Amino acid sequence: MTTPAMLARRFASLPLLVVFITALTLSWHGLAALGASAGIGGLSWLLPLVIDGTTLSGALAVVVATASGTSTRFGWALMLGGAAVSTYGNVAASPVSGFTAALTHAAAPLALALTLEAWLRTVRHDIALKALEDAAEAERVEKAARAEAAREARARNAAEKGSKGATGTSKAGKGAHGSKRSKTPNAVEMDRLSALVANLPEDASLTARARVVLADTVVSGSVLATLLGCTTAQGNRARERALRAQVVTEPAGGSDSGSEGSSDADEGAGDPEPAPVLLHA
Repeated sequence: MTTPAMLARRFASLPLLVVFITALTLSWHGLAALGASAGIGGLSWLLPLVIDGTTLSGALAVVVATASGTSTRFGWALMLGGAAVSTYGNVAASPVSGFTAALTHAAAPLALALTLEAWLRTVRHDIALKALEDAAEAERVEKAARAEAAREARARNAAEKGSKGATGTSKAGKGAHGSKRSKTPNAVEMDRLSALVANLPEDASLTARARVVLADTVVSGSVLATLLGCTTAQGNRARERALRAQVVTEPAGGSDSGSEGSSDADEGAGDPEPAPVLLHA
């Protein structure tokens, strides 16, 4: 996109270029005449290259130093020294004496130095503007990176909290229902479990018999009700009490009598226990 500042620099560059070429040509002519009068001979055209070339080299050194952020003193010294020598040489080459003649011959090198200074100002302005734009872009990128890092940190924290919550829920579920999954026994296993239940004392409570069955094989409440000869609701309650008693007593390594007594008391107040039903293949 072309901005007004860019258009202004383009229009200003044209007259600067015209003045620069004209001044360089006139200065070249004067210094070459000075070399010829000084006896350099056929190589007198090299004298303008040395003197005005030093002025141009100093201007380029100023540009490079400005862009790199280093001192511009040496570049300015070259530029001003070359301009001073070029001005003196052009005045000395004048075939006519007098102030007007001297000023006329000095106009070309002075105009050359001034056009170089105007060009240097434009270049330094562009360099400073580019540096400001780069700094603003770097700040914008840094802010975006910080915002992205903050979002990632919040996402990690949320994921860690969710993982901890899921772990706590999983542990709570394992504590209440045991770490083993319920399985559906086949006919042979049903006969074996039925024989196991038949060998229990007749006065054993549903919870006690359920604990014996679940200690052997973790089955569902409906299968447990079939083995114990009770309703499905009674089987589910007996299963939950038996698993809860296992969770409470297994870590401590103690007796199950307290839990069984509490379960028996609850069952005494609830549904009566029907007679066990034995399944055979």
